[in-house]
Amino acid sequence: MERVLNNVECCSAIEMLSNLPDDVIHCCVTDPPYGIGFMNNGWDRELPNVPTWREVHRVLKPGGYVLAFGATRTYHRMVVALEDGGFEVRDMIAWIFSTGFPKSVNLGERISKQAGTEAGTRWAGWGTALKPAVEPIVLARKPLIGKIAENVVQFGTGGLNVDRCRVPICEDDDIFAKNPHTKGGFGHGNAHVYGKSSGSPAYDPGAGRWPANFVHDGSAAVLELLGDNDGNNAARFFYCAKASSAERGKDNNHPTVKPIALMEYLISLVCPPHGIVLDPFCGSGSTLIACENLGVDWVACDMDAESVAIAKRRLERWQPTEKNSKRHWTNNKRPKQQETLFDPTNT
Repeated sequence: MERVLNNVECCSAIEMLSNLPDDVIHCCVTDPPYGIGFMNNGWDRELPNVPTWREVHRVLKPGGYVLAFGATRTYHRMVVALEDGGFEVRDMIAWIFSTGFPKSVNLGERISKQAGTEAGTRWAGWGTALKPAVEPIVLARKPLIGKIAENVVQFGTGGLNVDRCRVPICEDDDIFAKNPHTKGGFGHGNAHVYGKSSGSPAYDPGAGRWPANFVHDGSAAVLELLGDNDGNNAARFFYCAKASSAERGKDNNHPTVKPIALMEYLISLVCPPHGIVLDPFCGSGSTLIACENLGVDWVACDMDAESVAIAKRRLERWQPTEKNSKRHWTNNKRPKQQETLFDPTNT
């Protein structure tokens, strides 16, 4: 079955991936099932298995990255499956948010019903779960062919776009008062905390802070958490991916919609200009909207028909904006459109 770029398929990941050639995708950015049966949804009962990740591995170019969300309870199983599928785990990004809700049993009330008020009172205030406030995102990579520089030149994959993902700073940021750092981040000229370094007097802190493996939603609760007693806020060290109230779109009842800004940031980190993004678990389509905003091609599917319908509606309503076009490589204009991934011009 021939798969067309920028078109959502309603099928399993294995079905779509099995029809793609080897080594054609630049990166995979996805929010797969967590295997926890979230809100009793059938599509969240199982994690992607090893054969699925092996197929993702096959279609990615050497050095291609996978960024995949997971649940704190089952993240370790997803990572092991990725490793068994041939990937190297490079890092983990923590996505911090304040909108989670605890699914906890009130033990005091439950015991009161079963064993009487006196027994229940003894366990008043006890529950069974914490409020979710973090989702881990695995950063894994298909092994390189040769050295990193050789791989990047040949395939356009293997590196992280650090400058594009630097954390913006404000004019009075304390970074300007600190000792200059080298471009590699090893300290100023006379500081050898991380090894010998000649320093870099030309370092410009105005370029922004180095992207960290920590991203937050900018909510008041998270900002308060990251504050200190001196009125400073550590949130300035990390990228903030806020979600607009309108971006979910009409008739979107999908329970795990990710902020589009977050997906744009992740795609920007691992996708080269004119690259192709894979999302084999696209859900309501936030990754696809982010790709459209960034002007990059994508290949996507989901086996849940309702989710695919939501994603298609969101894509139909999508419009490029001036705000979007200022931050993209291509100003929302793709290179010559490839009809399919079987096009021999795809390199």
